[in-house]
Amino acid sequence: MGSIGSGPGHEVAASRPERDLAIFVKTYAPDRALVARLLASAERFNRDAVPIVVAVPDEERSSFARIGERPGVRIVAESQLGAPVVTAKVREFDVGYIQQQVVKLCVHRLGLARNYFVLDSDSFFIRPFSVSDFLDGEGRPFTVLVQDKDLATLPGYAGFATIRDPLVTVIADYLGLPAQPRSTSHNNTVLSSAVLSSFESWREARGLSLVDLMEIAPLEYSWYNFYLQRHHPELVVPVEPLVRMIHTRAEFRSLVRQGVTVETLARSYIGVCINSGWAGRGQARVLATLERGSSLARVRARVDARRYGIRQQVEFFRGAHGTRLRRPR
Repeated sequence: MGSIGSGPGHEVAASRPERDLAIFVKTYAPDRALVARLLASAERFNRDAVPIVVAVPDEERSSFARIGERPGVRIVAESQLGAPVVTAKVREFDVGYIQQQVVKLCVHRLGLARNYFVLDSDSFFIRPFSVSDFLDGEGRPFTVLVQDKDLATLPGYAGFATIRDPLVTVIADYLGLPAQPRSTSHNNTVLSSAVLSSFESWREARGLSLVDLMEIAPLEYSWYNFYLQRHHPELVVPVEPLVRMIHTRAEFRSLVRQGVTVETLARSYIGVCINSGWAGRGQARVLATLERGSSLARVRARVDARRYGIRQQVEFFRGAHGTRLRRPR
């Protein structure tokens, strides 16, 4: 890829860092335990030794000194990415929430890799992974794109959807996407440095700062995904989520009741993200439950299977009864 762009003002030469891929985590000191868990899982499963960059506020860098001693891990201060410093709430969202979004949209400025798998700190890997889990044979990054149809049906998610869905619509409308289909991602996806550079040029040509974008709608992945689909469709390689995000406590309980464990999730996902918004920063008890399931979950799974089988039999015979030949009168 020599250059990318789809119009005056944002055609840029794509930088060519040596590496195809790096993992990027934006975090804060209160989440050190979660970051340590994530890095321990990467150390266990990172088959291609993909480097990991952890970005933290400048004043918190010393808090991550020991974590930075892990092999293949680099701790960087946010200022190294040239991200703006957010000092006030944006659209009633906390400063930290907005700050981590603008930092992610600056990850290409590191110049370390052509693509970055951007992970939330409350995620962790659950099986071996390699570069081929994130890039296709031509080196294009996989783009996690979903419409959240199943998620939208969950009562426990309804409150979040009423906040998120209008923001997604605002960004899609702003970038001129057709009404259907509109797919984006929540987190834990791959960002292309070249696309981010192009997006930066497009933004600056319109006099928009990163904070201006947040004022319009603070959803960094939707800005990236919709810009990608609108201006660089040839680079879209759509995939389902790479990491299983457990959004709500009710969703977690439902999975455990079904007998889902880390082992079964590993059949489809390279990692799990247990939302610290409801699970907290420790997550030891939650994770233990997910890893081993529970006796109650196993019982319920057996009961559900039995009930399902009985119901199928009842429906079968009910249908057979409806077609039974009657004796002629």
